[in-house]
Amino acid sequence: MSKPIPIRRRLIRRLPVVTLLIVVAGLALYNSPGWRHLRAYKKLRLGMSKSQVLVLFDREPVYECKLRESDIWYIRAPDFLAGDFSDVDAPSGSTFTSTTELPNVYDHVQLAFDFEDQLHAFTWIGETNTVESTIGSTPGGHFNVLDDSYFGKQSPDN
Repeated sequence: MSKPIPIRRRLIRRLPVVTLLIVVAGLALYNSPGWRHLRAYKKLRLGMSKSQVLVLFDREPVYECKLRESDIWYIRAPDFLAGDFSDVDAPSGSTFTSTTELPNVYDHVQLAFDFEDQLHAFTWIGETNTVESTIGSTPGGHFNVLDDSYFGKQSPDN
């Protein structure tokens, strides 16, 4: 009759396999589109150009519009939960006069560029609780928390 292997020894034998599985899963998640999108969002800085933002996210905006003097972009998060613009009456390229008219579509990064194509405000709809802008961090998750006049002529130095 064979002697039973103690539990501690069995756990120690399985430890390398479990560790390897955890490392592989962590690497797979780290390189997933969703995590890459989150890292890109965290690297956004006021004053970035449109081309820098495109390189950072490695994707084109799915919707573009104009609010006063600002170009507004929406970049979709790469997951199945992100909303779409099917319920938005205004087509891409529309011009709005008020922040309350801007589409509010879940899981899209909302970006505002000034007349020099420099980023002056951004937020991630439904995922963050602040709008970052040249006037500071404002509680909220959509540009409608900013005054309409903010979207007049802007530059990151204002």
